[in-house]
Amino acid sequence: MRSFHNYSLYYGLVIKLPYKYVPILKLYTGTTRSYYLGNGDIVTKQKDFNAFQLRRAMYGCELVIFKGVQNLLNKRKLPTNKYSGAFSIYYESCDFYNSSLYFYDGENTTNIPLKRFTSDSFLKKYKNEVSWGFKLSFYIM
Repeated sequence: MRSFHNYSLYYGLVIKLPYKYVPILKLYTGTTRSYYLGNGDIVTKQKDFNAFQLRRAMYGCELVIFKGVQNLLNKRKLPTNKYSGAFSIYYESCDFYNSSLYFYDGENTTNIPLKRFTSDSFLKKYKNEVSWGFKLSFYIM
């Protein structure tokens, strides 16, 4: 897909106490990547593609404050713990100061730290990328 988009790869810990109305807490870490796939003539010539990623470490937490409604398809009233969605509040911080630029063209791979080609004042000014907000999740089981 020749486009520009972000994605995150992360792992973490989910904490849920055994009480019915206690919220769920997720703590996680990983990487966030801003990805672009362009034609093969941007950097290296006569390739099928040139892929670029801005990679940065990411840390976050999420508080699930409403687990959603129980599965309405359970007409026999069987005991179930399956929910169809959730509402949560999240906070994420990406470490732009130690980020790197990754390149791949199908054969060649390069990973260059941003510190190598940007000024220290720029990296200090934009040291962290912070996002927070609300998540509304739906899932099918």
